[in-house]
Amino acid sequence: MKQLNTLGIDTVFHLPLGVDWNKGPEEDGIYSCDISFVGSLYTGEYNYFDEISDDSPVKKRATEFIEKQCFEYVNDYMCSFFRDERGGLNIDLIDAARDILTDQMLLPGDEYIEDIEYIFVSHFLEKKVTVEERKCLLGEIAGLGCDFRLYTASDISKVPELKRAYRGYVEYDKIMPLVFKQSRINLNMTLRSIHSGIPLRALDIMGCGGFLLSNYQEELDEYFVEDKEIVIYRSLDDCIDKVRYYLSHEDERKQIAEAGCKAVKDRFDYGKQLEKLLQ
Repeated sequence: MKQLNTLGIDTVFHLPLGVDWNKGPEEDGIYSCDISFVGSLYTGEYNYFDEISDDSPVKKRATEFIEKQCFEYVNDYMCSFFRDERGGLNIDLIDAARDILTDQMLLPGDEYIEDIEYIFVSHFLEKKVTVEERKCLLGEIAGLGCDFRLYTASDISKVPELKRAYRGYVEYDKIMPLVFKQSRINLNMTLRSIHSGIPLRALDIMGCGGFLLSNYQEELDEYFVEDKEIVIYRSLDDCIDKVRYYLSHEDERKQIAEAGCKAVKDRFDYGKQLEKLLQ
């Protein structure tokens, strides 16, 4: 929406997605565990960054920006990637990015509003930040010695520390709600190209009655009461600390999960969202 506003389009409205899940059967505990994560690791064909030549000036500069952006949720370093020290556009970098987008057949056509800088940052840099954050955090979780389960269709052959947690793909409609409900802690790690919005995964978790531990997102903070309906982490260490805390504070964890479920039912019901959409 902000991007459209910058183009002079001021009649743009944004509405978070709706949710309508049942909590799932309480008696079936086959998916019960301490911590779970359901999602892609982007280790395969969609990790475009790794396809860039190591000799590329773009890749050398990008490595520094990616390291700075990982687990940083307030400052947006990527917005200045194509800027020089004076704040002007670095044409050489843009030309190099154009060549990479052309080689990987991702160059936007004239009918798209996205420019080269936006596409490159979103598909290459922010995607790589997502890859590194998920690999790092899940590796830390796997080392805690608790019952951690990873549900993904991604290749984990190059991430051996996740082998014991790996449970393969989980069916969205039938199995995923059971995983969310029966996991004591559900992790959400937002795709970094989602700058401020609420990921559907977060709403799915709470709508199923699951306890959500998510990275900071502006809209999560706007729509939910922190530590009452949702728990938010703002760094890698903060996440690990909160995992340990809520695994040892069961009653508090359950209260937050119940309050989060009620909040989603009250605020993100499909009927209510459609009414807002049609107003």
